[in-house]
Amino acid sequence: MDASELDKLIEKLDRSPEVLREARRTAFEAAAPRLKAVLDRKIVSTIGDSRGKVRSWQDQFVGSKGGYAAVRPQRDAFTEPTPGGHTYAVGYVTNAINSGHRYPGQGSRTLAREGKKDKFTGGRVEGRYFYEYAQPSVEAIARETAQQVVDGLVKFMEDG
Repeated sequence: MDASELDKLIEKLDRSPEVLREARRTAFEAAAPRLKAVLDRKIVSTIGDSRGKVRSWQDQFVGSKGGYAAVRPQRDAFTEPTPGGHTYAVGYVTNAINSGHRYPGQGSRTLAREGKKDKFTGGRVEGRYFYEYAQPSVEAIARETAQQVVDGLVKFMEDG
């Protein structure tokens, strides 16, 4: 290896963090819609959501520096007013659907007074856990995304 080849290698290594950041951003931007599609399928299969209300509350995000991709409820979005005039943040409602929640007025004292044996879990809506059910598919997408980043860096180092 002569000095000119060594200089080229040093130049590539100096530029590689920039190339790595760009490859990572590109890979995560490509992964975000795939993540949203996986979650949408899990929402439909677990809760039905025939009108698409819960699916419309979810949004895909890529980190400001391109370091991650995520699907989560929209920020500063609210449900339609209930008959009582209340609106709720869609993240709050999504969490209640995903994790489960108590029936209104079904505190542990009420259940104990009514003679229910299981006062801690009685009177609860079972969670649907669509985020958790999407996890195996998301892990596969994460592996593919990481491979895309590595492939981009290898291509840069080979081609220059």
